[in-house]
Amino acid sequence: MKYFFLIFLCSSFICKAQTFELINQLEKTNQDCLDKGIDMLACSKNHYKILDSLMNSAYENLKRQVKDNNRKDLDYTQKSWLKKRTKLFANAYVETKKEGFEEGTKDFEMTYIDKKSQIIITYLRLMVKSTK
Repeated sequence: MKYFFLIFLCSSFICKAQTFELINQLEKTNQDCLDKGIDMLACSKNHYKILDSLMNSAYENLKRQVKDNNRKDLDYTQKSWLKKRTKLFANAYVETKKEGFEEGTKDFEMTYIDKKSQIIITYLRLMVKSTK
């Protein structure tokens, strides 16, 4: 499995330092957007879409590079991540409700989307740290 994470990172990102720099820049750009106080929900949605696209394109790049005999391991790794992500997103939804945000409001949606973005960022950072 670690093999796939390494390939994933090498095929999608130039190096660790640049990967962390990219994540940090995405977070800063999002925060700058939020700090303007104008259509903050759109800022959060855009940030999430960028992160999700980053993960998806990295996976597609990896899929093109993996040999057939390693395809099962890659598929397993991807399915495991998707299951874990689904659980983490469900927990984030519950947390948002517990924090007192009313479902159906822009504040609820923005907070929930921000939590989902942080889950993806955390996953990306862990993958980068786990490679040598």
